[in-house]
Amino acid sequence: MLESVSWIITTKCNLECKHCYINSSPRADDYVKYDDAKKIIKNISELNLKWVFISGGEPLLYKDLKKLVLEIKDHGIEVWLCTNGVLLSKRDDILNIIDHVSIGLESVDPKVFRAIRGTDFNIIVDAMNICKNYGINLSVDFTLLKQNISEIDNVIDFLVEKDVDRIYIRRFVPLGRGKINRELLDIDKQQVLNVFKHVIEKYSIEGPASNKVYSIDPMFIPLLHIYGYADKKKEYEKYFRGCPVTVNRWTSIYLKYAYPCPLLARKFAKFDIANTTSDGIINYINNNPFLNRENYNSDCVSCHYYKTCGGCRAHAYAVSGNVFDIDPLCPLKNNV
Repeated sequence: MLESVSWIITTKCNLECKHCYINSSPRADDYVKYDDAKKIIKNISELNLKWVFISGGEPLLYKDLKKLVLEIKDHGIEVWLCTNGVLLSKRDDILNIIDHVSIGLESVDPKVFRAIRGTDFNIIVDAMNICKNYGINLSVDFTLLKQNISEIDNVIDFLVEKDVDRIYIRRFVPLGRGKINRELLDIDKQQVLNVFKHVIEKYSIEGPASNKVYSIDPMFIPLLHIYGYADKKKEYEKYFRGCPVTVNRWTSIYLKYAYPCPLLARKFAKFDIANTTSDGIINYINNNPFLNRENYNSDCVSCHYYKTCGGCRAHAYAVSGNVFDIDPLCPLKNNV
């Protein structure tokens, strides 16, 4: 059952983060026209969604953002604002109506943070404080990079102290500007898997960060079994559910075009979700090519976890050029 939609409403951004998969910048100028946005909202409102994630680019640069948020909320759908946080202090109009905010934080070292994001660390800390002051549910995304892999404990401790509601651990996928900067940012596969194991063992169920650390990375599913946590699957699956794209809990919209994976939407989105019907959207969702595991690499099809894992389709494409290839982080394949 589809739970949520991720919607990239603009490619324009006030920053040029080193790892941005969209390659957003102040010079980018693609955006969804508001007339199309209204049609999209009407169509997706009939899908019984829980959430719409509004992202970019920087969505706070979209001139009709307030109208768009209110239109979505008028249909009983909660709105997540995925922002870099720099402009939040100037947007009381949005802070008063938004349900959730998601901000990226790759380091608690101001120099490292600036090197990755190109802005001041304290501005983002202020943005997090503002969200908490407004009573907004706050999530923080931590993307694993060469520059911050040793910081994960410090970052989580800092965010727990800030009382954020959720901390999402994400892999780096070399797309967009991330592809250009891959040599600078990318990490060895085993290092990433070691971090995932560390997260499972230290943060998910017990301790001060329990109920706060999450990941939608599909590799957590086989890792739970490999590292002997299969007997606690029900406890852990709340925090590590795997990628929602490959099990139809999620689809994405790039401006006005739909594609299952938000990281690949700019490249592959073709289905005009503004000029269709709700039945047309349902048919599109039910024909999500990632649901059919027979499309996948033969090693994936024969894998014990192939129904629940699905792998990261964006990372497979980024490395091999084939969305159905083996996930480059697959812990069961030494040659990936």
